[in-house]
Amino acid sequence: MAEETGIKEENGEKAVDILRELEELAARNGLGKDVFKEFVKLNFGTVDTVEKLEEVKKYVKENIDGVRRLCGLIKEINKIASVDSRVLEVLNTVKPSVENLDKLDEEFKNYLKNMTVEIECDVKALKMFVNCIEVLVDEALIECTPEGIKTKVVDPANVAMVIAELTPEFITGQGMFGLPVGDLNNYLKFVPTKSECKITIKHEVMTVDITPEDENDNPMTFKIRLIDPTAVRRSPKVPDIDWTARMTVRNFNKIIKLLETTTGNVIFEVNEDGGSIAAIEDESEIRVEVRDCDGEGKAMYAVDYLREFAKIFAKCGDTVGVRFSTNYPAEFSYEGDDVRITYILAPRFEA
Repeated sequence: MAEETGIKEENGEKAVDILRELEELAARNGLGKDVFKEFVKLNFGTVDTVEKLEEVKKYVKENIDGVRRLCGLIKEINKIASVDSRVLEVLNTVKPSVENLDKLDEEFKNYLKNMTVEIECDVKALKMFVNCIEVLVDEALIECTPEGIKTKVVDPANVAMVIAELTPEFITGQGMFGLPVGDLNNYLKFVPTKSECKITIKHEVMTVDITPEDENDNPMTFKIRLIDPTAVRRSPKVPDIDWTARMTVRNFNKIIKLLETTTGNVIFEVNEDGGSIAAIEDESEIRVEVRDCDGEGKAMYAVDYLREFAKIFAKCGDTVGVRFSTNYPAEFSYEGDDVRITYILAPRFEA
């Protein structure tokens, strides 16, 4: 606990006992180690004496509900700071203490309301970005930076993840926003693909202005109420996988459509004889050879997820990069000029 909270174990047995008490207290109340460390540092500075340790313990015990809320608020501020570091000024403006909790919360909410972003992009690219997310979830955290828009989301079953990036023609401002993906996609269904759009995010509202390429089509504007970003599931950590096999699959959508007629699972394999994608069930087998491949690995994945991925990739040209290892998650990716899509899918039982 000493290392995790910034408290030093230099004061003998009594200090160690207090540190252990703090560790147990934090764990019982669901206080993350890193955020608790930050809370201690922000409120007490360097804690390197028994007296300081006693002060921290007494404060935490007497204000545990407030400390829990405060640590949660600090965590949310840090989440936004990963995209927009200016939010940290909130912590400089209002001391993050239990006594200032309501004021700090109000300042943070005001900051979220005042985040403004303007984006200009091609409707086709925007549709691909939104569609590839909606395959897995109805809402997502989107991160807007000067480089573009990015999101990472995992489906409710924790089986599949999508990492999507949109590089628009123009973007100014930055921030993190809760996007109702399903709502936006419902509007975009009525928008001609050959159109330009201007998106303005301000005061928790996304305004989308559409200018169609065909002058016979009607310009349109729609507004969407965004979701409080602190209420949306946090972006997951991308797994660190050492993939041992690689293949480039052309006509990916057609192949998956063919294989799903046989079974609910698809086997990807690369060995010294080459690569293949197969569906095997009882006496039935369909195997498609893949020439562009290298490495070695074999794993099985659920066709119902692959079917949805394939529909998205079909709109991008239908050539998909695949990386996998034996009985490990696989990566399915497309990289275009303005949109990059990566799905990561957990394996089924042993192939």
